[in-house]
Amino acid sequence: MGVILCTINPYYQKGELMYALKKGGVKALFMPGSGSPQEVVSQFGKILAEGLASDRTKEGEDELILEYLVTIDGASYDAFPGTKRPLKMHTLAKLKQNSSPVLDRAVTDVVSPDDTAIIMFTSGTTGTKAKTLNRFCICIF
Repeated sequence: MGVILCTINPYYQKGELMYALKKGGVKALFMPGSGSPQEVVSQFGKILAEGLASDRTKEGEDELILEYLVTIDGASYDAFPGTKRPLKMHTLAKLKQNSSPVLDRAVTDVVSPDDTAIIMFTSGTTGTKAKTLNRFCICIF
């Protein structure tokens, strides 16, 4: 598909989440929707809303480029009040209905076996020194 998968720990809080979204150059976030049974593990919507509302990119810091929010279950979010960044909201079920089973040649012609497939953030201390990748990333939170 020409994307890089970046999994995010469901226990992340707003600072860790925002760091991963910025450092990974994440454009699309897949996460449980409002009222999802997975909210028992983490309050995904609340944490994302807090992170988006308090985001202040400092000079020399990676910028937030998040554009899409796809809910994988539960209800779709309408919007996140207090955020400056409007997100295009989708549900996974709707995307699956509207998708083509054939990948566009414009995508398959630029993907190579040597491309990055996944970014995994760990609890190691060297993670803050990683370079941002200039490629479309999706995250699962």
